[in-house]
Amino acid sequence: MNVKKVITIALAVFVLCAVCCGAVSAFEVKNKATTTPPGSLVTGDVVTGSIQIMVPKDSLTVADKITFDTDLIGDSWIVNIYSGGALLRGSVELVKPYNYIDGFSLDYAYDITLDIQVTGTVSLSSAGKNITVLKVTATKTESTGVSAASSDPQYVYNSANLPGELAVLKSEIDALEARINVYAGYGWDVSGAQALLNAAKSQYQSAQSSSDTKTAYAKIEEARTSLKSAEQKLALASLSLSLSYTTYIDDIIKQLYAKGWNSEAMLLDTKNSSLKNIYYQQNEAYKDGKADAATIDKLAADSIALYGDALVYQESANNPLSGILNILPFILIGLGAAAIIVVIVVVIVKKRKNSWDELG
Repeated sequence: MNVKKVITIALAVFVLCAVCCGAVSAFEVKNKATTTPPGSLVTGDVVTGSIQIMVPKDSLTVADKITFDTDLIGDSWIVNIYSGGALLRGSVELVKPYNYIDGFSLDYAYDITLDIQVTGTVSLSSAGKNITVLKVTATKTESTGVSAASSDPQYVYNSANLPGELAVLKSEIDALEARINVYAGYGWDVSGAQALLNAAKSQYQSAQSSSDTKTAYAKIEEARTSLKSAEQKLALASLSLSLSYTTYIDDIIKQLYAKGWNSEAMLLDTKNSSLKNIYYQQNEAYKDGKADAATIDKLAADSIALYGDALVYQESANNPLSGILNILPFILIGLGAAAIIVVIVVVIVKKRKNSWDELG
């Protein structure tokens, strides 16, 4: 982490009417901190940050101070000072290190506004980290009001990591494409997910061919956004598939019970109830964007497989010969046993007959 450049303005403010005045904030933000360029950065970028704050009269004591911090290097600070919209002092440059505004004091008996601007360069050591371009902090510790304000953190891309980032993105695209193909093989509509996957592929290709690090990373971010949306579309399609098949199975279970196929119906019902419980859990997770891909993919496959079993039972139950076919093995066994008994009886009778003939 680079050493922060800290510039301090010591505010020597006289307390007028100290007995009458209540506590006030150290300062108020009139215009929130902005940066140019905004968003993600790369090393070597020249960045400008700005903010406008209002320091109420009597808000700080002579022991208090406001500091300006930045994670940029080679930073240069400029402050314009206003009161009631009138410029009191323009283009006051803060002379480093850690000193007062050169030749000027903020000793006023009325509110003043500070326009603060810093310009500097993103350091090499910032690569792969979040940096804060501009931060304003007051030592005053009031229970209400503002004592600190800053620009939003900005991530600094590391160009050395770009090939690895592209490789990871490619594997994510391939993995999602494989999942989409499975659902397409089921004959289920996954066109919404496919369209978003195609967008991610195009964005990946743009990132891969870009010679500019920031542009490449921007395309990677776009591709990941497309992938996330595609995953959500696929999750919705997957849950819709599972709900449809478990509903089909419920209908078959009712038919089986009606035809007296109770044991088969009970078996299907137990398995289908388990699948529906998983569906309900994952559907709630989907609403929060947290559906588990592996779980919903298995749920879809299991729902289709169980539906196949249910169709076999349904076909058997609807077959007029199904009752006979179901007991046919037992009939054959009985007939076989009867035939054996007949053979044994015949043999015994013949032996006895032969015995009487010999005696006769």
